[in-house]
Amino acid sequence: MAAMDADNIKLAVPDTARRTSVRDSLPHIAALDGIRGIAIATVLIYHTRFYIIQDTFPTPRGGFLGVDVFFVVSGFLITALLLIEDRRHDSISLRGFYWRRTVRLFPALLGMLGAYLLYAAYAGVLGREEIAAVVAALGFVSNWWRIVDGTNVPGLGHLWSLAVEEQFYLVWPTVVLLFVRRKRFEVAASLIAMAIVASMLWRMVLWSRADDWVLVYIRTDARIDQLLVGALVAVLWFHGKLPSRPIGLAWLGAAVVAIAMIVATPQSSVLYNGGFTVVAAATGLVVVGCLDGRWAGSAWLNFGPLRLLGKVSYALYLWHEPVLWATSREAGGLPVLLQVFIGIGLSILAATISWRLLETPALRQKHRFGRSSIDRGG
Repeated sequence: MAAMDADNIKLAVPDTARRTSVRDSLPHIAALDGIRGIAIATVLIYHTRFYIIQDTFPTPRGGFLGVDVFFVVSGFLITALLLIEDRRHDSISLRGFYWRRTVRLFPALLGMLGAYLLYAAYAGVLGREEIAAVVAALGFVSNWWRIVDGTNVPGLGHLWSLAVEEQFYLVWPTVVLLFVRRKRFEVAASLIAMAIVASMLWRMVLWSRADDWVLVYIRTDARIDQLLVGALVAVLWFHGKLPSRPIGLAWLGAAVVAIAMIVATPQSSVLYNGGFTVVAAATGLVVVGCLDGRWAGSAWLNFGPLRLLGKVSYALYLWHEPVLWATSREAGGLPVLLQVFIGIGLSILAATISWRLLETPALRQKHRFGRSSIDRGG
């Protein structure tokens, strides 16, 4: 997931939002936390099925698409942040952007990887592959390391998505500077839309040549359309070009995402032939509904537990797979439902500790390089 960007970026939509040519402020839209809460819950269910449940009893197969939902929300938030910063300061601070990403991601990642190494050593499974996987994670190249090495290290396989996201954000602020921020709305939106289509078509080409679905699934160049869909929504929002009554579209988007999460599998050919882009677009419609504020679905997304899950979604994403892997090893003889309870419970506990002891103190340093008014959340 994001990889997963769980910045609690404060977005505010003024009462005059639909009549404003460009945005220059944004408060908190709580429903976006709810979206992230649903996304991490579906990913958690998917990996619980993989490590513990397996075929013991049926569960939805498409929870992995929670990562795609994260990508869209992340692309929207980060792009909106960059556009607002440029609007307020007539520039974008790359140093400030990368500093915020560093303090957001590294403390929790270092904590999880340190605990993973300790457990792997205790369990007697710490070898070259495990150490290489940790090094790749620290360099945000887990996906390419797995493609080149061909090894999926249990407990760390999910870090491919964090690598995809950070590789994208390594270049995206510069792309915004050069091609998005000062362009006419029609030009900026068209460029992003063409990039989305190009990514979708390239994934179709890769799929037609692939011997292994994983080699396409985790490639950065085959997944950036999801992030770009979020970026496109941000550009539309920034310029006040969103639909005036998106309620029906938001429900349609929610229905498409829900159905896909029930029936899809990572090997489904339809996903690689346009389906991933459709799911991303559907998620974008849900985001549009949340931005509108009048969509009834926002009330469901404002549900307290969902918002809390969304708040700690980055930490929970980091911790859930190694915890589920360790649970399957240490408690494999227990009843399946008890293993599920232990695995999910310990994942949430580890994420909460990470949020309190690692992420929250680090986030206080986010604005060390100024411009604190741009990103007041997290």
